Amino acid sequence: MTINTPQLRVNNKAIQLFVNNKPILLLSGELHNSSATNLNELDQKFSHLRSLNLNSVIVPLSWELIEPQEGVFDFSLVEGIINAARKTDLKLVLLWFATWKNGKSCYVPEWVKTNTNRFPRVQINKGLNTNISSPFADEITIADAKAFASTMKFIKGYDEKHKTVLMMQLENEVGILGGPRDFSDIAEQAFNAPVPASLLTYLKENKKKLLPKVKSSWKKNGYIEKGKWEKVFGDDADEIFMAWYLANHIEKVAIAGRNQYNIPMFVNAWLKQEHCQHPGQYPSGGPISDMIDIYRAAAPHIDFTAPDIYTPKFKEVCESYTSSNNPLFIPETYFADNRSAATVFYAFAHHNAIGFGPFAIDDVQLTHPLSESYKTLNDLSTLLLNCQANNRSIGFYQQFEKDTSTAMLGDLKVHMTSNHPLSKVNIPGGGMILMLGYDEFLVVGRNYIVEFSTPDSDQVNIELLYVDQGTNKNGKWVKTKRLNGDETSHGKAIVLNQDLMICKVKTNRAIMPVYHQAEWQFPV
Repeated sequence: MTINTPQLRVNNKAIQLFVNNKPILLLSGELHNSSATNLNELDQKFSHLRSLNLNSVIVPLSWELIEPQEGVFDFSLVEGIINAARKTDLKLVLLWFATWKNGKSCYVPEWVKTNTNRFPRVQINKGLNTNISSPFADEITIADAKAFASTMKFIKGYDEKHKTVLMMQLENEVGILGGPRDFSDIAEQAFNAPVPASLLTYLKENKKKLLPKVKSSWKKNGYIEKGKWEKVFGDDADEIFMAWYLANHIEKVAIAGRNQYNIPMFVNAWLKQEHCQHPGQYPSGGPISDMIDIYRAAAPHIDFTAPDIYTPKFKEVCESYTSSNNPLFIPETYFADNRSAATVFYAFAHHNAIGFGPFAIDDVQLTHPLSESYKTLNDLSTLLLNCQANNRSIGFYQQFEKDTSTAMLGDLKVHMTSNHPLSKVNIPGGGMILMLGYDEFLVVGRNYIVEFSTPDSDQVNIELLYVDQGTNKNGKWVKTKRLNGDETSHGKAIVLNQDLMICKVKTNRAIMPVYHQAEWQFPV
């Protein structure tokens, strides 16, 4: 019997996660760090999350609990987490909290922590150890890879047929806090050696499509193809150096795991913040968008890099992580506050996200608006996945007090505007617009206004033939009422208020300029 493991596939215009040969959206959330260490509470927690309309949960696994003694493995927690998920029909994304978590090394086993000769520490100040394991010693990589491989072997044996576990995150927010790089003797030796030929070869072969940061750093020094780190990368050498060696560690761990069970694997990033712009203020060498090229060069067995979004610049982060065909998955964001109820639509519809997961999801109560957003997305998931694949979806998110945006959908320009100032609403304006067919659209969300125009116009010049409010039940559209008159600005606008709305809309080209009445083929 052939068993199709979960995998990422290019589906026309989108990269999507396929399970049992069908694409899936991960409507998820991440548990508190230690929630899953108490199996007695997990069934109840997962049952609660299912009632919130989640279809998956993001759950940490701790190396120190899986291998408390070197070579002695205890997978009872892993088994318990999988069993609890199956009982509640939830899928899992598991996080491998191992050598690094949030720029530190708190989740390594005691036998690693107490042996600093075998497992050296990062030294921000020369001679003074930190609580960060150094990636420049082979022993930590070997031990991490062995533990991860054993874990993946167990997961395959226990879950391959059920496909409860869909993806694995390696480490968590890796990087070096407190300084730009490791200054220990072993790290200094690597820093003063030539840049590895494999990295320079990757840069040369991908020169035209490198992202701006790495390309700029290399360009400033004349695109030289041989030399030490500072000679090649100048002022950015410290961060690029750390990214290369952290990613090398992750690559070896990923290979060991995938040799046992080959499912999608990714890394996540602690992002730069407004007040933390320098490497070491955020974890230096982590997979921020500036370092995606370095991670691609060093860790080809990692499928993508994922942002943990706690910055107000949600839209900019999504753009930076998808601008080079990196699929968007958001394993952490905003502690499940009301913004998530709006940003989730934007992520899935505007950037073809494969999953979305607010942190501390186990704190969310049943009345949370995210639950309603998830229900709507679940009801529309088949349609949304199809629209992702065929470039027929766009999203809106009110990031500022008053916000506007425009985007092309088919051959029409869509104008989206926040309906109320941000300070006056509990939930920011947000939603998605899906193209159903020629002149037919589904408009979903809260607190924003949608209007249409011809591509050459900044002014609304397309009228609405009808605007029907309704619901999607069992894959079928059910109209509840027709909106008209001042409810639609007399046939000009779809006005979404504070309650989540779904509207089926048809535009009318009868008064369009002759130029725009040319026949147009709807994309298949």
